[in-house]
Amino acid sequence: MKHLADCHVHLGYGNFRKEQRSDKYQGTDLDHAYNNLLQYKDAGVTFLRDGGDRNLKAFRLREDAAKLGITLKSPGRALVRQGCYGKNLGEAVATIDDLKRELEFLLASGVDLFKVVQSDLVEVNGATQNEVPFFSEAMLALIVETAHQNGLTVMVHVNFPGPIATVIDAGADTIEHGYFMTEDLLWAMKKKGIAWTPTLAPFDNALTYDVWIPGWKRELVANVVQNHKAMVKKAAEIGVTILAGSDGGTSICPHGRCSLDEHRILKELIGPKFNLTLPT
Repeated sequence: MKHLADCHVHLGYGNFRKEQRSDKYQGTDLDHAYNNLLQYKDAGVTFLRDGGDRNLKAFRLREDAAKLGITLKSPGRALVRQGCYGKNLGEAVATIDDLKRELEFLLASGVDLFKVVQSDLVEVNGATQNEVPFFSEAMLALIVETAHQNGLTVMVHVNFPGPIATVIDAGADTIEHGYFMTEDLLWAMKKKGIAWTPTLAPFDNALTYDVWIPGWKRELVANVVQNHKAMVKKAAEIGVTILAGSDGGTSICPHGRCSLDEHRILKELIGPKFNLTLPT
C-alpha cells in the first residue's frame, strides 16, 4: 500500500473517473470532486493539499476524505486580485478593504491555510510573458500576518523572479510552481525556511505522454522543463525543502495518476534527497 503526499491539487476541477463512479453526490456540484477524491485513494495518496476553487468544493469534502483515510487540507478559495489570472479559483479583491473582508470570511469558514495567486501563468504558446506581481507589498504583508497570527500557512502561486521575490520578502510559507526560479531566490528561500512545490508534472507530462494543450509549442515546453528541472536539482543541493505537488486537475494531469508522475519525476531528479516532508 502506497502512502503518498500530493501538496498541490485542484480537487474541484477535472473529471477523470469514468468507471466505477460513486453516486454519492450525483446531481450535485460535488459529484466530480468526490470522484476525483476517489482517484487519489486508488493511487495510494493519503495526504492532499488543495489549491482552492471558487465554490469551496474541496473544502466541503474534508470529512469525506478523512473517512477514506486521506488528510485533506484546503484554503477554501484562493485570494485573487481583480482583473488578474485566477478568477476560477476565488473571489477577486480590488482594495485592501476587499482583502480584509475576504480574509475574515476565510477565517470564519475554518480554512486550513491561505492560497494566494501572485503572478500569471507561464506562456508556452509564443505569447509575451506577463511578469507583473498581482498583490502589493502591503496586501501580501496583511495576508501573511493574518495567517500566521491564526496558526495558518500561506501557499503562493507564483512563477517569475520579480513576483517570487515579493513572496519571499513577505515571508510566505511555500512557493507553488516557480517555473522561472533563480539560484539567488533559492538561497533566499533557504534562509527564510520557505518550501518549494515545483509542480513538474504538467509540462513534463506533455513531453512524456505527447498530450498537448492547443497552442503549446513543443520547443518552448522542452525549454521550460529543462530549466525547471535544473533549478529543482539546485534547490536540493542548497537544502530547500521540496514538496511533491502535481497540480492535479488540469487537462493533462489526471487526479491520482499525476501524483505518481510527480513522485517519479522528483525521485529521478534528486533521488534520496527527495523526502515526503509535509507542510504544516
